[in-house]
Amino acid sequence: MILKPLLLLGQPSNAYNSHRPGSAAKYSLFLVVLLYLSSFSSSCTSSGARGGPARESSRAPDIRVCLAENLQEGSLAFRGDYRLEMEEAIYQLDESVGTFMFEVQAGIMRLRSERRYFELEAPQTLVFKPKLKSSQFLFNDIPYGGDLFLYLTDQGVTVVNEVGIERYLLGVIPQEMPSNEAEYTEAVVAQTIASRSYAMYRLNIAPQSKLYHIRADESDQIYRGLSKSGLISDQAVPATRGIILTLQDQPGLSEYHSTCGGVLESPSDTASLPGLAKDGVSYDLSRGQDNCILSPSYRWVEVRRIETILHNVQSLRQIDSVVVADWIENGYTLEVVIMERRPSGRVDAVAVNLNGESHVFSGSSVRRALANRAGEPLPSEFFFINASSKNPQKMYIIGAGAGHGRGMCQWGAIGMALKGFNHKQILSFYYPNFKLSKAY
Repeated sequence: MILKPLLLLGQPSNAYNSHRPGSAAKYSLFLVVLLYLSSFSSSCTSSGARGGPARESSRAPDIRVCLAENLQEGSLAFRGDYRLEMEEAIYQLDESVGTFMFEVQAGIMRLRSERRYFELEAPQTLVFKPKLKSSQFLFNDIPYGGDLFLYLTDQGVTVVNEVGIERYLLGVIPQEMPSNEAEYTEAVVAQTIASRSYAMYRLNIAPQSKLYHIRADESDQIYRGLSKSGLISDQAVPATRGIILTLQDQPGLSEYHSTCGGVLESPSDTASLPGLAKDGVSYDLSRGQDNCILSPSYRWVEVRRIETILHNVQSLRQIDSVVVADWIENGYTLEVVIMERRPSGRVDAVAVNLNGESHVFSGSSVRRALANRAGEPLPSEFFFINASSKNPQKMYIIGAGAGHGRGMCQWGAIGMALKGFNHKQILSFYYPNFKLSKAY
């Protein structure tokens, strides 16, 4: 998710043990979920958007998803029949050709398996078409359906999967939100509509590139093809078919994130936000409690050594490694100062004062400047800094939330679902200026 969603909700169910029913009760809840989603689908079919006629027979659009960009090497295999049409011949590819390994060097791509070998010179476009809807390709061991495009340039290979948007969502929702807990159903339905809206925004309003509409990572939405499914999401996608959030009759930019920490990042148009505090801050609060309080990222503390910050600055500002090595050996001064905060309290800019020179980082680079030794950025920009009283080489970063804080808080949506709110109430809370509409 840009968006987007920056942290995956990998195992949030671990924090909800007190809400888990026994196996028999869970089975009953799953039946309730299936019945609920079935009735929800029927009501959508009969009513359509804003009371207009439903268009269930209309075809969902295809979307082009970038799986990797400027790649130098990778693997490719096929389950079922795929067709590759080249100038010299038409090739039928299936399991029998084995796994292709490809690499790019100096604008030349070599694509080789036990039974096939291709050598191609940039620029070149390869299009792999499935014979049946059930056919799959495996890119770096992850299965996908639909068409596969390989765009070869001097910089590498850009891998694009073209797939129907509803099938695309089946590969997004289980990655973005836990989809096997019946208690989360309303949150999963809300996530499905928000994700479809975001995809339609990229498709129709602001595509990421001429080659593709959307990326398959945190910069847009996590998409892993057919690698994972969820009981709730597999029902929620068809049940909400074509339903999106719109703003002025256009697909809305329905951003979302993992955890807001209790304070949402208000959009630029805040005049009509209900419950907006006088200070311009929107609180993720219902029934007297922060909605995302059960998130493992609700509050956090991270430790940073001064030398780690030095190496971050070196990387981001491209400081010569010889110079940095000399500083480490002979001594240097480094201080981190928070320069600006947004109304929500999130840090908008920090200055790293290094040997008398100020290096200012703003926006998303704030989190990268304060990354850990493994290069992982801070979970969010919602933090303050405490210097260690005992060790001048160490600092504590005390923060809240995960992600940019804009749009829907995913853990907040789960919290609202556990409090009994339905998906329409959840969406209305996080996207108060948007309307539910039927796109197809």
